[in-house]
Amino acid sequence: MQIEELSCLSKKVRNSLPNVESFPIATIYTTIKEQEKTKLNLLDFKELIYHLTGWDIPFQVIRRQLEINQIVW
Repeated sequence: MQIEELSCLSKKVRNSLPNVESFPIATIYTTIKEQEKTKLNLLDFKELIYHLTGWDIPFQVIRRQLEINQIVW
């Protein structure tokens, strides 16, 4: 995903979840999947989380959080 696409998507997510920093990773992913009808790969989702929160979360943590919430890549 291009930087422009990530920026646009992060604005949409921020409008849906104004205090996005307080939501679990799985909730953010599910919101994107349901509202945007798109499936992000792990790299794009990691970059989106960084755009939204400024957090550089390791791939393993993201994957584990999604697996715990029964979200399959």
